[in-house]
Amino acid sequence: KTNTTRTEIRLIDYEPHIQALLALSDNLDAQVRLELDIGLGKIFYIRFFRYAGFLEQDNNQLYIDSSLSQTLSENVLNLEIYALRLDRPAHEAEMLQPVSSEGVRLEAWTFEPENRVPAPWIIYPGVSSDISLRPLIWPFEYEEGTGGKLESAIRIMDSGSRKDALDNAVDDLAKDFLHEEWSIVEQLARQLGHLPLSSLDIWKRFSRSHAAMSALALRLGSIPETFAERFDMEFPFLWELIPATHWVSAMHCLQRQCQNWGMESVFS
Repeated sequence: KTNTTRTEIRLIDYEPHIQALLALSDNLDAQVRLELDIGLGKIFYIRFFRYAGFLEQDNNQLYIDSSLSQTLSENVLNLEIYALRLDRPAHEAEMLQPVSSEGVRLEAWTFEPENRVPAPWIIYPGVSSDISLRPLIWPFEYEEGTGGKLESAIRIMDSGSRKDALDNAVDDLAKDFLHEEWSIVEQLARQLGHLPLSSLDIWKRFSRSHAAMSALALRLGSIPETFAERFDMEFPFLWELIPATHWVSAMHCLQRQCQNWGMESVFS
C-alpha cells in the first residue's frame, strides 16, 4: 500500500512469480534475485532458492551451514536427517543420529561412511521437517555397472554418462509399464517425493522425455497423481506439448498392463 511517506511491498504477493521463474531451470541450485532500487545508488536485493540452507560435510559428520544455524537454531535442533541408497530405494531410509557433547545436542549428525556399503547415498531432511535443506550425495567411490539398467544408471558417477544411461533406462520404462524397474521409480517417489523434483537426475530425465511423462501420467501404480502434477510447476515442462502419438502409445502400454492384471473389461 502507498501513502505520502511509505510504500509497502509484500513478498508473499510475488511468490507465484518467483516459483514460476525457478521452474524455468531444472538446476537444483537455480536462484531468483529480486532487486529494489531505493535511490541514491543503493540497491537492496534478496535471493530466493528452492531450499533454505545447505548440509555440509566434515569427515564423517554433517552440519547445517552456519547462517541458517544462527537464524533458526531452535528449529534446527528438531530436524530429522535421513540417509538412503539411491540405487536401492526399496530399503528403508535410516535416520541419522545427532551428535551430542556432554549431554547437549549439537547441530550435527553422524553418517559413519566407513560402516556403509559404498554406493550413491543421498542425505536429506525428513518429510516432517519444517526447514527445506539442499540434499547431499555422499562422495563414495564404488563399483559401477551392477544391477538392472536403471539401477546401473543411478550408480554412474560421471554426470554426463549418468544422464545418457538414465535416458536409455527411462525410455525402456516408457515402452513397458510392466518393467520390473518401475518399482525403483515408485520407491524413489515414495521415499524422496517431498524433496524438490530437481534434487534427483531421474526426474529431470523424465521431464525431458514426452514418452516417459505420458507413461508416468497413465501407468497404474503407487505413485500418486499429485506427484506427476508437480512437473510443470517445478520444471520447464508443459503437458500441452506432449504429441498425441505419445499419449496413444501410452494408452496401448496401459492396455497391456491392465490385461496382464486381469482388467480387460476396462478397454472393452
